[in-house]
Amino acid sequence: MEFNFTIDNTKDCIVVTEEQLHRIIDQVLLRKYGLRWEDDPNITGWSKDKKTGLETRRNEKKTIFPHETHSTRLLDYSYILDLKSIVSKNQKHFKSIFCPWNDMMAMFDILGKLRNKVMHPGNQIMKHQHYLCLGVCGEFLLAIEYWNKGYSRTVQFCSCDFRFDELEGTDPAGAKARSLQNAEEWLVSIKDKSTRKVEIEQDISYGQLYKGEVKISFPRNSRQSYREGYTQSANLHLISKSINAINRILVEERHPCWTFNWTLYSELDISSMVSIIEETKDRIPLSSSGTARKKTSASYYIGADNGSRFRVNVSMGASQTTNITIYHDSEELNSGFINAQNVFSPDLILQILYGEIPRNKI
Repeated sequence: MEFNFTIDNTKDCIVVTEEQLHRIIDQVLLRKYGLRWEDDPNITGWSKDKKTGLETRRNEKKTIFPHETHSTRLLDYSYILDLKSIVSKNQKHFKSIFCPWNDMMAMFDILGKLRNKVMHPGNQIMKHQHYLCLGVCGEFLLAIEYWNKGYSRTVQFCSCDFRFDELEGTDPAGAKARSLQNAEEWLVSIKDKSTRKVEIEQDISYGQLYKGEVKISFPRNSRQSYREGYTQSANLHLISKSINAINRILVEERHPCWTFNWTLYSELDISSMVSIIEETKDRIPLSSSGTARKKTSASYYIGADNGSRFRVNVSMGASQTTNITIYHDSEELNSGFINAQNVFSPDLILQILYGEIPRNKI
């Protein structure tokens, strides 16, 4: 994060910080409650008198500066402690942004106490208090930047895809039978190691699933193309909330997955991500979906190893979730990841995409 403020422009620093706080509060609550969230006192915590006071403040500014364009949001006429009140009222939505929570709430109090002294000429403020304001503003701006980039999101569950490839040669039917048999043997090995009774459930996307700590789809057949030729491939999809369970399956069974996915509880602004990467790293996505104003997915290559390339796709999921998926693109049969779940994480992948980790260090 660039931070070019000094004690000579503490006032500018506070203005920028307030603007960023206004923006992220509106962004979060707009997504949760819609355009009219300011009208609900259960969300804002504003009394009638408080709301009237904000409306008066807005009207006064329009009167004083009639030729300027003014925000219609009441939030933009709120002071630091007003913002703290809204954030505190909606802690469940903001605790992952402003953390550690108690420390950040104390920073609202510090900035609220010193803000007016800095902003209005004639008030005496000591040199160390200028530095204190700068430090607090820096912490807020860093937290907001961290969140805008998608860091520190909570993982809802992980999933991965497996292929069991068999070259067709002159016998596609035989290759299909062998690939399905290999997949079934792999499933039996996993089921035999289970400490619970393995049940079966229906899933809209994958049909029948073996149900337990890990859910695994029944094998489905597909045809793939590799350097050596076409294959018949049995495909399985695995879902689990337990990274330890997935790790055990990958490490003990030694059959790699060709995708590994993290589904995050919160929605990531993919349009902003694409814009930041393009502006700072001059990289455009390999592919994307959505509109020019609202991207719903974007893919990038992030590295290569021994002829295989690693591709990442960031996409919107169901119910305001985000999927971050890493793909192992290879011309070799039965290749993929054994240790991706330990090497990579959503934060690390985003750091790579933003160029915060050099590609030669991946």
